[in-house]
Amino acid sequence: MRPLLLGPYAPRAARRATAVALFFQWFIVITGATVRLTGSGLGCPNWPTCTTTRAVPELEQHALIEFLNRMTTTPTLLTAIAALWICWRLVGAARRDLRIATSLVVGGVFVQAGLGALTVILELPPEIVAVHFLVSIGLLAAATFAWCAATSDAPLRLTRRAGRGAALVAVAMLTLLLAIIVAGVATTASGPHSGAAGTGQTVDRFQLFDLAIMLHARGAYLFLALIVVLTLWRRQRGAALRDLSLLLLLVAGQITLGEVQYRTGLPWGIVLAHVVNAALLWILATRIAVDAAFEPRARDLLADADPAVPQGDVHPLVSTP
Repeated sequence: MRPLLLGPYAPRAARRATAVALFFQWFIVITGATVRLTGSGLGCPNWPTCTTTRAVPELEQHALIEFLNRMTTTPTLLTAIAALWICWRLVGAARRDLRIATSLVVGGVFVQAGLGALTVILELPPEIVAVHFLVSIGLLAAATFAWCAATSDAPLRLTRRAGRGAALVAVAMLTLLLAIIVAGVATTASGPHSGAAGTGQTVDRFQLFDLAIMLHARGAYLFLALIVVLTLWRRQRGAALRDLSLLLLLVAGQITLGEVQYRTGLPWGIVLAHVVNAALLWILATRIAVDAAFEPRARDLLADADPAVPQGDVHPLVSTP
């Protein structure tokens, strides 16, 4: 019996590993947003230690919030590495789609760590903070693709069916949502939540609030209209209709949160709820786009087996039913 750490692993293990990795990619977005919205961005003014004299923070709110976000990087990286290892050591055929996606996630976490260090060292420049968040959006997309691919029994490839128009619509939908997120990032980087208000630091801001919030709001309503049309499209059936209906509910909730936060002076708790929902919305929209733009490759999985992966017994703790 091969040790658990060496594999080979059954597909069920890949599904679980990619799901856990995706959760932590979502969770670290939430902890990062909490740092910014509570004004805790420079609660630990040094990096990688909290201060020049302390590796960990004292029992002070802003320092603890900021340091929690740093510490979340550890399980985020470990779960990403675990998913990468399991996907490389799957029993049967080599899954290039899974290997590429999980490799991108692991590499992206290291990029994020570097950007996180820069945000502290350079004292929260809005350009770096904005890129930091947008890289997280990219990592969520890669982790979502890995999770979707892990649920498929065959490698995913770009669809070659006659219905490629649906794939183009899904990609356009995802592109519009990304543009809305970028406008939202510009809005936050121009608004009152500089990221260091709680620690008394002065941070540069973009001077784009009115323009950014106009583009963000109008894009959100356009996106809502698009999802309504897609949901009512007569060709939608089964899982596609279910996912679009759920996406419609999330978009409606997101617009409601956006209107409430704008009309109540952007309280940080409501803004955080807006970010939490936005991350969930992005994950679901990515899944819909992946389902529309990719399809399983019909082939004998064992015919293209990876000779580097042993074809013996799969470890019983991760064996298929």
